[in-house]
Amino acid sequence: MVKDFKSFINEALTLQKKGGDHYLERVNTRLNQLDVIGFTDTKGNKIAVSQNELNQVQSFYRDALSSIANPENSKIFKDTDVSPGYIGILRLGKPKVILSNGEHAEPIFRVYERTDAITGKDILRTGKCFWLFTIGSQVSTIKLYDVDGNTPSEKKFLISKSIEHMLADREAELAKISRVFSVKLDSPEALEKRHTINLTPGGVSIITLTLNSQTSITDQLDNFINDSIIRKDKNVRLIPVPGDEPILNIESVPKQMNITPDRVWLLEKNDTFKTWGAMPILQSKQITGPTGNEIQIKVGKKWLHWFTELTPPKEPVFNTPAQVDRILKKGDTIILGKETGNGDWRINTGVITDIATDSRSSEFPYVKTNGWDSSVIIPRAKANQIFVDYRDANESINILLNFTQWQLINC
Repeated sequence: MVKDFKSFINEALTLQKKGGDHYLERVNTRLNQLDVIGFTDTKGNKIAVSQNELNQVQSFYRDALSSIANPENSKIFKDTDVSPGYIGILRLGKPKVILSNGEHAEPIFRVYERTDAITGKDILRTGKCFWLFTIGSQVSTIKLYDVDGNTPSEKKFLISKSIEHMLADREAELAKISRVFSVKLDSPEALEKRHTINLTPGGVSIITLTLNSQTSITDQLDNFINDSIIRKDKNVRLIPVPGDEPILNIESVPKQMNITPDRVWLLEKNDTFKTWGAMPILQSKQITGPTGNEIQIKVGKKWLHWFTELTPPKEPVFNTPAQVDRILKKGDTIILGKETGNGDWRINTGVITDIATDSRSSEFPYVKTNGWDSSVIIPRAKANQIFVDYRDANESINILLNFTQWQLINC
């Protein structure tokens, strides 16, 4: 199963300081912000299209490709196996478009690659297919190439690009490769045999958009996403927000959560003012304490946000947290917030049953529960007002939000 996008195995040559951030950054810059700059016919000849058609195709593939690149519920991640010790090259679908005049075409994508360190100019790449690269089950990066992988020469091209990507790091020595795969690899040729190419991971093959169809583009996108993601019914409650249209996003909720700085927030209740506080976790590390494994965290002290009831019994006082340094231990009831793939925020409440660190998936420790006592969703529009980038906030912010029906803990 391809999973654990937060980072990939520590010894892997593609390891960055923040492996998961590396992949998420690639998804954001290469999928969410991709450009469609033209089309070719089935023979590779360029086709002239209207700007309106180009814009429609661009919007469709930004959403479609981002959806199947989301490790939280994409079938590509849930239903694809890459054996340990092998490097996976997975095609992120093959885009095809039927234009308004009925002509079949392939879109040409352009994405940001990097900024040249010397000139300061952005380097852009063009191509027709996006590819996910993994080391074992750990996804490492995403690339755009002009091949769809259907011929032996194209497969060889992809493998050579994979090796080139790994060896680009000056510290990526063959001895290190050997240690990763527990085999003797004394040449790039030996490494070639450690690659596996999958053109239909998770059953995702051709991604077709039909512009002359009676089915709207929105419905075509919804149909594709519904067919390419996994939904699991869970007991999830939506936080009611006055004036907001309730939308429930159902997704699987793991029984554990990594305490990743800058991505996870600690929440707590202030019984005096009947309010809630949310504080970004700035530091997180596993320590040994009286109860065994414990997690030492530091929370932000300037960026405390109280969720107030519409008619609080007293005027809330927005003080900074009394304790910046905290200890999480077994038996504690914790409330943790984390952003989901579509921008909503999930708030989990549960009792810690175990604490550990899995170095294969993250450098930060995780808390485990027997199952969250509750898991609720704050819709993206309201969450964007609450979970702000704390680095840009100079003082506490008063967020007016009705939590009459939000009972995270018994009180």
